[in-house]
Amino acid sequence: MACLDIAFETSGVPLAGEPCVYVANHGSFLDSFAIGLMFPEPVVFVAGGVLARQRVAGSFLRRIGVVFVKSEGATGRSSGESVLSTLEDVVRSGRSIVLFPEGGLTVTPELRRFHLGAFVVAAETGRPVVPVGILGTRAILPAGRRLPRRGAMRLVVGQSLQPTGSGWKAAHEFADKAREAVEGLLAEG
Repeated sequence: MACLDIAFETSGVPLAGEPCVYVANHGSFLDSFAIGLMFPEPVVFVAGGVLARQRVAGSFLRRIGVVFVKSEGATGRSSGESVLSTLEDVVRSGRSIVLFPEGGLTVTPELRRFHLGAFVVAAETGRPVVPVGILGTRAILPAGRRLPRRGAMRLVVGQSLQPTGSGWKAAHEFADKAREAVEGLLAEG
């Protein structure tokens, strides 16, 4: 990021040698790049299906192994279950996944409610969720802007959270706990 005059700092350490589910806030297109810089080993990113349909971005994301949710033409419960099954297989194969459980980007800076997919995957595979707070990316490249500004970004890796059950009720509770953890990391920064 030095070529763009963007300072990059991390605190906390990703889990080494253990597959897990990383969840982070999402305020900018830079978030994926920032998280990618943090990991010493490749991780699998999960992105919205709308990106799969974009000519340049979709092609690039497919080449780096991104798993898309709500793919084109997919509707209903079975498509959601298919994506969750794919993500569970990725984690069971020994790879970590990264999700932005707020969903897509918005101009509102508040941390939004978390979607449940990440937490269902963690509960079904028995793997921990690791919260990550991303600070500064929204100021550098806010939604709707094409070129980044100078600035600083910081990633704060929190303590891993262990699933305490399975099913949708446990996923709701797990999502709330992870959202609180991400909020706390953002407040620290």
